[in-house]
Amino acid sequence: MPLKAALGSFLAEFHRFETEGVRNALQSLSRDAQFAERAEELLGLEARLTLVERLASARVMASELSASLLDLLSRARRLLDVREEIVQVSPILPAGDPGTTPLIVRRRSRSTPGHPDEPEELWVPAARELQAFASETMELNASLCAMAAEIGRA
Repeated sequence: MPLKAALGSFLAEFHRFETEGVRNALQSLSRDAQFAERAEELLGLEARLTLVERLASARVMASELSASLLDLLSRARRLLDVREEIVQVSPILPAGDPGTTPLIVRRRSRSTPGHPDEPEELWVPAARELQAFASETMELNASLCAMAAEIGRA
């Protein structure tokens, strides 16, 4: 799969997770669909993940369910960091497909004390890595939706 297609796949899956999985978790924990919709409108993803975490800690849940939710939130935050880094470098991706190895792209100079002309290095994942991130995001979304359903039944 070409780099740009893999990038699009990851970003699409992450958006699905952000809108579907996190919304379902908020609705299940708060038991209020309007609350979840307003949170989505007003809060960024990191704040919504924190809200899910706090709502879960305020609710009496089985310890293994609580631990699983914390693990899912930790994975979500790691993927959010990946997405943020990718979004930062996506405007400077090369036009051609770099193959299967990650690139280090050089961007404009940063002003580092003592080294004002030193270029900043940015990580660009290989298509294979992006496919793995997309798969992990899909699995994370399915797990969070299933957990939200389980919380909703409790």
